[in-house]
Amino acid sequence: MLTTGAGADETAYIRPVLVKVLLKGKMAASKVTIDGVLAVRHPLWAPDYSVVEFRDERSADAGLRVLRAMPEVGSARLLSTAARVTRDFEMNDPLATFDPTERGYQWHLGNTGENGATIGIDLNVATAWNTFRGAGVAVAILDDAVQISHPDIAPNAGNSLHFDWLDGNAPLDPEGTSLDEHGTACAGLAAGRGGNGIGTSGVAPEASLVGLRMLGNTIDDEVEGAALAHEEQAIHIKSSSWGPSDRTTEPDGPAELAIAALEHGARTGRGGLGTLYVWAAGNGRDDGDLSNLDGYANSIYTIAVGAVTDMGKITDYGELGANVLISAPSAGGGQEITTTDLVGIPGKNSGFSAGNYSNPDYRNDFGGTSAAAPEIAGALALMLEANPGLSWRDVQEILLRSGRRVDFSAAGWLENGAGFQFHPALGAGLLDVTAAVVLAENWTSLPAQENVIIAVSGLSLAVPDGESTGVAVPVTFPEQTGDLRVEHVTVDVVVRHASKNQVQINLVSPAGTVSPLAIPHTARGSDPNRDIDWRFMTVFHWGEPLAGDWQLVFADTVPGVTGTIESYTVTAYGSRSPRNPSTYPEWAAIHFSQSQESDPAADPDHDGCANLLEYAQGSDPLEVDKQRQQEPLEFRRNSALEDINWTVEYSSDLDAWIPAQSTLLRTDIDGIEVRRATSPEGENASGYFRLRVELRP
Repeated sequence: MLTTGAGADETAYIRPVLVKVLLKGKMAASKVTIDGVLAVRHPLWAPDYSVVEFRDERSADAGLRVLRAMPEVGSARLLSTAARVTRDFEMNDPLATFDPTERGYQWHLGNTGENGATIGIDLNVATAWNTFRGAGVAVAILDDAVQISHPDIAPNAGNSLHFDWLDGNAPLDPEGTSLDEHGTACAGLAAGRGGNGIGTSGVAPEASLVGLRMLGNTIDDEVEGAALAHEEQAIHIKSSSWGPSDRTTEPDGPAELAIAALEHGARTGRGGLGTLYVWAAGNGRDDGDLSNLDGYANSIYTIAVGAVTDMGKITDYGELGANVLISAPSAGGGQEITTTDLVGIPGKNSGFSAGNYSNPDYRNDFGGTSAAAPEIAGALALMLEANPGLSWRDVQEILLRSGRRVDFSAAGWLENGAGFQFHPALGAGLLDVTAAVVLAENWTSLPAQENVIIAVSGLSLAVPDGESTGVAVPVTFPEQTGDLRVEHVTVDVVVRHASKNQVQINLVSPAGTVSPLAIPHTARGSDPNRDIDWRFMTVFHWGEPLAGDWQLVFADTVPGVTGTIESYTVTAYGSRSPRNPSTYPEWAAIHFSQSQESDPAADPDHDGCANLLEYAQGSDPLEVDKQRQQEPLEFRRNSALEDINWTVEYSSDLDAWIPAQSTLLRTDIDGIEVRRATSPEGENASGYFRLRVELRP
């Protein structure tokens, strides 16, 4: 890598016009002794052909006649060229980008800092659109209605998967007969048609949209279950921006049929890879509600989504919970969310609403985690287009790895023992869609899910009254389960207490990571404020080893009312990975079959990284390593390998090489070091670096 220091000479370089000839037949370079030939190449992917490069058109014309007369040459012609253009997505939707004459725009797609916002607080989706826009992926909106005739929804809604459980006279039409607009707003955010120059764009502008109308004032368990299970092979993603009331602090959630449908969809949907269920985490924080008390968002089979303002701050309505997995932009700062509305004046925006668009088919006042959830659903469509083989657990881990920490000064951020960062209101942070799609493209699927259960009953253990320390109950898993890598953990508890809102319950891992399950809060007057009999779920221990001593800590900081712990059940879900290889033969046995080239010097994926370098830097030898397109003076190093010698060298002239140093920049979640080479002659020196990786004898 050449680095140019201050005062270095600048030399203009003009590329010569070269002409290439394609031969049918493999020609040795020594046989092509024609005047004007610069090179002869034999593409590895086309062994029956040769490419002969001439210095100009005149020599190529003469050379063609000579080549065609050779008996070894089956055919010879000028190598054809054709115009090719990148398939960039043109964001020409007028309400998607900032217009000073309008009050709002789709800042969640590309925040340019207008209206007092913070630049870059968005989904970072534009780069992903260059390659993926959700084509071939079906996203369903489970809601009050979806106006599939809307001009920005209709192009993506031309399918027969829609259903309406509320109107028996028109079961295939999800528009309904009411003025409900919530589902239409969600649909536009997830997969409204973009690039058509009409109004707005969804996060997945070319995904298929499905309207599932099932949400009325009250619905029964059968309808919920039927909607969650509907067309589970054809519908890949289901987005729900609803749940129990945000104005209660009483635990509530799905009943038996809906619970069964969620598990059934995750286990059998999409050909066994699992339906992806996205759920709004809830908007009741300022009323004391907690996301862990919402049995839908609290399920291991759903992706609970929090909200971030246009300034990158935690909202005052986003509910806290150790179940919250990821966040997306929404209202709560200076701007709300722009999306589709019912066509004409019946919707939320009549066209005459103060501060809203004059075009009544769109609105700029949507918000809450209701808006954040369908944005994530759209992001999942891009991920599935990039890699249709992702399981529901793969998707959740990719989201965790693609979250960005925002609102750094906010109390509550933690880093768990596996390097994942979490906040009870934001999960892993604000989703970076492009990062998620890049990860998805070359993702190695997680091993099969396993679980380990510890159940204890008949305790009658007192919770100390008015003490912040509380009582710690040890949770000891069998020794043979210690190699489980944790993903979800559920905790079923029964605590008898006259004022359960005073009780705090934390799950603490051997690494010291604290999952806040029950958080003290102000109970609402209508709540039957007695006892806790509930299943909590946490993702805060994702990636941590199960091995070690866990604790459940129960505390009651408000004196006057006592309580007792009757029982608890802790279930750890995760997978067992094979032991990480520490020698090259172990690594080769994992990655290559007997018929594949596993020699250290080979490069079977043709990405410029020999197998030995792939081994040393922790990359996949059979997949092109796109990470090499990053900072050229940075390299990845697996320090756990036992049979590798690393040498970083520097040269100013490519003749004499001297040892160089490297600086550790960070260690990623997989334990791979990211290092930067540093010149012994100072930061402004011009020269070259090389990285030598050798197997020890």
